[in-house]
Amino acid sequence: MTPAAIATYGHDFKFSGCDGTNCTYTCSRCATTRTNTLSNVASYFFDNMGRTADKLLGYYYDVNNDGYVNLRDYVLIQRFQAGIGLTQPEPETPETPKTTG
Repeated sequence: MTPAAIATYGHDFKFSGCDGTNCTYTCSRCATTRTNTLSNVASYFFDNMGRTADKLLGYYYDVNNDGYVNLRDYVLIQRFQAGIGLTQPEPETPETPKTTG
């Protein structure tokens, strides 16, 4: 995407990974990256948890990139703080029905 188009539409940051100290977000339009410390992401989440404005929650908390900020994101942030799953979360897959036979 051209710089003029980015200026028109703005950045579209998505969670791209966490190393246990920092969370990284990458713009899908121009590949610019931003980082925020994991402790800040977690503390901001709690400060804004009861609020619904998108600007307050924003892309920092949508760590599974599903377009919503909810309990799933909270659990992932908690796991990152515990050192579990310090990469981009795997996409969710529908459960496969069990067959008997």
